[in-house]
Amino acid sequence: MNTSEIVARMCSKELSTADINAICKARGFSPNEAKNRKFLENFILSDHGVAEAMDTLTQEEIIVLHALKQKSRAVDIPFFDCIYGPPDRKFSWSTTFTKKYKDVFKQVKQSLIRRGVLLFAEDTVVAWGKNTKLERLIFLFPAEFQKFLPFPLEPIRNISGPGNSNESVLRKKLLEITGGGGNLPVIDGEEFKLNVMDKELCMGKKAFKAEYLHKWQKAGWAGALAKQKADKLRAERFCLTDAVSYAFSLLRPDEWLAAGQLGPVLKIFCHGLHLDDVHQYPCEICHSPRMSQYIRL
Repeated sequence: MNTSEIVARMCSKELSTADINAICKARGFSPNEAKNRKFLENFILSDHGVAEAMDTLTQEEIIVLHALKQKSRAVDIPFFDCIYGPPDRKFSWSTTFTKKYKDVFKQVKQSLIRRGVLLFAEDTVVAWGKNTKLERLIFLFPAEFQKFLPFPLEPIRNISGPGNSNESVLRKKLLEITGGGGNLPVIDGEEFKLNVMDKELCMGKKAFKAEYLHKWQKAGWAGALAKQKADKLRAERFCLTDAVSYAFSLLRPDEWLAAGQLGPVLKIFCHGLHLDDVHQYPCEICHSPRMSQYIRL
């Protein structure tokens, strides 16, 4: 389902009168939108009242929306377990899906849907095994709202002392072309090795692109994290380096983040990784001994 289909189904079938009144109040819509579902469908993706609604969200809710922005697709209700689920969630065959996530859905509706910043609808393409409506619900943070997302952390604008910069990391990598080697640890050498094929610069077997160099840097960074426990089988999870890289990408020139500030981002972006200490782990990510061989600090 695309955004328009989700909006149409949400406004026509999913929202109660109380939901519509709450959305109109949060977004500052006129009484006409509250009385007519078609009017609401036409106005809900407008800019009106989005920034004001965002200002009422908690830090965790803002980070969740940033995670949805990064994913660029709809998710199901378990995604929101990271902030609305119990901290000691345990698997049980005797607990139904609805019983497990009904309270999470209540919080999602109250805090995000009724504030008019999150879309939802029952998926019209019924997947095998999704027997209840709650299982079939999908949730989308629309692209139209993303520009209004507040920065989730408080950046540091002044930091004492010089930073560390590895100016030679790219030069060492380029030495692979001449066979000179770069004394960098080998990480997926075949995929990331620079070479010239048919007079064209390639990384692995593909024509070189800057994005591949970024992937190589992140692979080296991830490889330096001996304790990394990314579960690649779960589509709803981000790896640690993706989460930290995203947080850094939000910074403007001369803005910084202390390692400890990344705790809330990792808690949500990496929900399910079972980090030993969500407050200590960011320090290990940012200060990995081999990280500076790949990433300019």
